[in-house]
Amino acid sequence: MEIKFTLPNVLTTIRLVLTIPLIYFIFQEKTISALIVFVAAIATELDGTVARKLKQETAFGAVYDPLVDAVFAGGGILTLLAMNKVPLILIVLLVIANIPRAIFMYLFQKKQGIFKSTTWTKLSGLLVTLIIPLTILNFRYLKLYIIGVIIFTIVLMIGVGREYVRK
Repeated sequence: MEIKFTLPNVLTTIRLVLTIPLIYFIFQEKTISALIVFVAAIATELDGTVARKLKQETAFGAVYDPLVDAVFAGGGILTLLAMNKVPLILIVLLVIANIPRAIFMYLFQKKQGIFKSTTWTKLSGLLVTLIIPLTILNFRYLKLYIIGVIIFTIVLMIGVGREYVRK
């Protein structure tokens, strides 16, 4: 797989680099700084749109983007777990619910030669990532939110699995 230096891949790399200050600010309990870094990182989520508009889609970018998304969200959530800000059991269940997403993305790639997220899997990933600012802001219904995301992810993965089998 050839790595190409493109604007979308640069945006993805910025999100990867922003994982470090996000973790630092969460540990330091610097709420505003952590939220600013989070918003800046989320702004780089336009990498896929930029790639399509500029016709700079690459096989590397298709794999790199979801990997960086996982590192960014995972880094933030693991930091919050280390600080006992989110319940371990709910995060474990969330991870288990997301395993099929990675498997289906891989199977789509093997079957169709394209490693591609759907709108629904992107939404699922965004909902997981939103656990970070909600926790930082001490969202009162965080546990219910996480349970809702787990249920949504399970239902979504059943739909994605049916789509895979159909194709």
